[in-house]
Amino acid sequence: SDETAAPATEAGHISITTRGCSMRYLRLALLPLVFAACTDREPVAPDPDFAVAGNSGCYTVKYEVHMSGIPPSYSGTVSGDIEGVVDASIDLATFVQHGRSVHFDGYVTYTVTGGIIPELVGRVVQTMAPIVQTQPPDHDPLVQRVNFTERALAGVAKWNVTGHGTNDNHEPSIKLDFVHQGIVCP
Repeated sequence: SDETAAPATEAGHISITTRGCSMRYLRLALLPLVFAACTDREPVAPDPDFAVAGNSGCYTVKYEVHMSGIPPSYSGTVSGDIEGVVDASIDLATFVQHGRSVHFDGYVTYTVTGGIIPELVGRVVQTMAPIVQTQPPDHDPLVQRVNFTERALAGVAKWNVTGHGTNDNHEPSIKLDFVHQGIVCP
């Protein structure tokens, strides 16, 4: 009926019955709420390296890169929040095999012709990316998955961008298709 019963414990749970309804909560699930309600500490300021809002001058970006070429050199286009042309190379001396994965370094040069960051238009930006290329089991042996994080070498204050996509070896010229997402500070 309309009574509220005192909490009863059962195997690490609290059971509360009120107005004919029964709800069970894990004690541990309630602890963060108790600590948050009882604390008198000031909020912690965010790390300035991760600030992207307000007047930081940084932009969150998402763009695609489509390249083709024969190792170690590739070229192609950039479209999305950053637009232009791209040239890339891989450092064959850094290849290390780990089972079905290969790790190596890539170097990318963007010539920016458009996009959402007016300060970048006309600039040449150089980045470096440690790359992991994997061959998933039961997958087309001529198509590998590629993941990486690019960092600025020249042309911008910060370029923290992750990318993923495919390396397609079906043609004599390898096709690379990637989606990039991250933070760019001109």
